[in-house]
Amino acid sequence: MNDCILFWKGKAELNRCPECNALRYKMIDNGAIMKLASGDPISIKVLRHFPLIPRLKRLFMSSKTTPLMRWHAKERKQDGKLRHPADGHAWKDFDNNYSNFARDARNVRLCLSSDRFNPFGNMSTQYCTWLVILMTYNLPLWLWMK
Repeated sequence: MNDCILFWKGKAELNRCPECNALRYKMIDNGAIMKLASGDPISIKVLRHFPLIPRLKRLFMSSKTTPLMRWHAKERKQDGKLRHPADGHAWKDFDNNYSNFARDARNVRLCLSSDRFNPFGNMSTQYCTWLVILMTYNLPLWLWMK
């Protein structure tokens, strides 16, 4: 409820948060846990995600996207103009600080962005969604624009 932990792996069987002691499931007025028609308890919050590692592996499995994952190091124009995040100061500073990582062009650089929004447009409801976007910076910009 308070975003202290994920009830996953070793904590999947817990009914209360070990940090703040908040309940994991919605309760009925009489103190019983609310359940779906299937009999499963209704969680207060749910995290939905797409697994990242299989998606990154797929980028390197395809003969079309494999060279594009190294594009930022091999084929990018390096004429001093800012056309791609790899041309920026932050990218160059990261390369200087983590030279072992920067040495291999196949290492994946990611951008994480998030924002909260109300999908139904009714601000009086308590329901909201946190949209999280994870983008691969290795790819050329023209591929992002498609």
